Amino acid sequence: MYANMVAPLDCRLVTSKQSSHANRISSSVEMVRMAEERRGELNPDEFPSIEHIYEFALPSYDWAARRLDTIERRFDHLLTLTFTLTLAVPVVTIAIAGAENQPDLLHWQGVVALGLFLATAILGIIIRQQGELKFMDISGMYADWGNLSPHTFKQYAAYYAGEDFTENMILLEKKARGSDWVATLFFSEIMFGLWWAYSVISSV
Repeated sequence: MYANMVAPLDCRLVTSKQSSHANRISSSVEMVRMAEERRGELNPDEFPSIEHIYEFALPSYDWAARRLDTIERRFDHLLTLTFTLTLAVPVVTIAIAGAENQPDLLHWQGVVALGLFLATAILGIIIRQQGELKFMDISGMYADWGNLSPHTFKQYAAYYAGEDFTENMILLEKKARGSDWVATLFFSEIMFGLWWAYSVISSV
């Protein structure tokens, strides 16, 4: 759709924690190349519907931010439940069985539950902290796009909003799948923990 557009300076702010020094150099070279290629204003007749595209493009950042907030809250709830129930199950089990009976905390169900707890906590924290959304840099937009006509400005903004939306969707999909894995590990841990508790109490 934008194949005939001459790209402006890419003023977007890349917030990914995984960007390397080499990527930053490559990005800087690309910005210089695009700046040299830019020649005047774009023809409004080539994109007569840009006003409508622009209206859809900018709210995509707000949608992505709200979606990420929802996913990260899910991680927070899962991790809180994981730590709470992992502590509560053995405490309640020992209270019911009686400390004098010396419940076997290293019974194989307990060991499996402990391993699943560690996997849930580690995986949840790693995925929770991995990656960030991409947004346009307002200061860069002011410096590099301030001399553009409103129509051309909206064309560039819609174009880069579309690119950012694609990358943000990839990040959100990865985090959503990760939260599903963490939830699966959490419920598996609870099942083994309750199995261990049942074995301990029934043996008293």
